Amino acid sequence: MIPTIILLLVSLLTVVPTCRAQDTDDARGYLGVRLGITAASSTDIGGGLGATPNEQVLGVSLGVNLGRYLGVELAGDGWERNMRLAGRTIGEFAMYTVMPMLRARYPLLEGRVSPYVLVGVGAAYTEFNDRKRPGFEVDVGGTAWGVAAALGVGAEYFVANNIAIGAEAKYIISRDQDVRLNGGRQSLDLDTLLATAGVRLYFPEVRGR
Repeated sequence: MIPTIILLLVSLLTVVPTCRAQDTDDARGYLGVRLGITAASSTDIGGGLGATPNEQVLGVSLGVNLGRYLGVELAGDGWERNMRLAGRTIGEFAMYTVMPMLRARYPLLEGRVSPYVLVGVGAAYTEFNDRKRPGFEVDVGGTAWGVAAALGVGAEYFVANNIAIGAEAKYIISRDQDVRLNGGRQSLDLDTLLATAGVRLYFPEVRGR
C-alpha cells in the first residue's frame, strides 16, 4: 500500500499541467486519499491497558469547495494499535471515524498553495481483534460506537488545475469508547494525532452565472 501511494505522488509531480495549476473561487467537489502515521497522546488508554502510539493510518475524504475560502467534506480515517496488558501484546484495537468537517482555507501564491484548518464532529467505531497468544487467558473484547471530534491543519499544493498534493495534521478527540475487560466495561481514552500526506482529485467547477 505505501509503495503504491508513494509512486502515485511521484507520478503526479511529473504531470505537465494542461492549464494553470491553482485553487479557484468556483464551487467544485473533490475526492481525497491520505496515508500516514498516528501519534497517541498516551500509551495508557485506561484500566491498566496500554497501546502502541505509532501505527499506520489510512483516510479518505469526499467534499466540496463552496467558494474561495470555505468548504465541507465527509472524512473517514482508520487505524489499528497493538493493545497491551501487563507489558504483553494481547491483540489489536482498531478505530474508525466518520466525520462531517468544515474546511476553511486561504489560497496563497495566486492560488498555487492553500493552507487550511479543519473542524468536525462525528462517529467513532472501535473493535478488539486479532487476539495474540498472551490474550487467550484474558477476558477482553467487544465493539463500541461513540462520539468523536477533530481539529486539524493542513496545506495543499496544486500540481495541476484538478490535482493537489498535501500534508495534514488532525487531532482526534475520543474519550468515551468502551472495551470488555475481565467481566466489566472499561472506558478508554483514545485521543490520537493523525499525521498524513495525500492527494486530492478535483471534479470540474460549477461556475456561477
